[in-house]
Amino acid sequence: MANFRNILKFRASLGPVEQAQIVASTAVVVTLVTIVVVRITSGYTLELLLFGSVLTVGVFGFIIVFFTLRYGRLLEEQKQELLALNSFAESVNRAIGVQFLLHNALSEMKRLLQVEYGWIFSVENNQLVLKVLRGTEELNISILDTSLGINHEKMKWIYSPRIVKRPKKSDSSKDSPWAYGVIESLTSVPIMMKDQLCGLIVLASRNREAFSNKQIALITAFANEIGIAMENAMLFE
Repeated sequence: MANFRNILKFRASLGPVEQAQIVASTAVVVTLVTIVVVRITSGYTLELLLFGSVLTVGVFGFIIVFFTLRYGRLLEEQKQELLALNSFAESVNRAIGVQFLLHNALSEMKRLLQVEYGWIFSVENNQLVLKVLRGTEELNISILDTSLGINHEKMKWIYSPRIVKRPKKSDSSKDSPWAYGVIESLTSVPIMMKDQLCGLIVLASRNREAFSNKQIALITAFANEIGIAMENAMLFE
């Protein structure tokens, strides 16, 4: 069921040209199969030249579609990420309220990474304080223990980016149950201000493979802009 949803999601993300390329290449393959079946069932000898010509066209068609889809989607993703970051950076430079910027940043990160849940915390009196959250209404869990100070031994992980995934059934242990309910993976990135921790971004997804180093880099870019916004707000106050 999940694979079917992913296929529908991928299909919806394709542009008209990409969909046309897929249809054209599929038509070539169908034609190839039809020619082979007709020739064999009708008793005709399958000419090697005809077979090789159609096969070559089909192979090249699929190669073109593969690279068009692969690199076309990558370029489009990078374009969207750069536009979102530039827009957010302009908002920071215009000195819009920090709370608004945090809402905007979280919404953009969720949209770009296509994840369901998000939180942004700030550091106040050596404690993490929740500032904004998105999509978490259905969750009945706490993503982290805010009662612990940022200098607590159990909170060392907040000082560097990390990715956490639900253990596979073969790796799971009864002594350490998964504490995040329906969440399959989550990532956290610190917000720094002049080499000091001033906040934390946490994103989570129902997809176990939602996060990688590429996503960490994007979140870090947003974290840097948020750190600048917090510094500007502090200077203004």
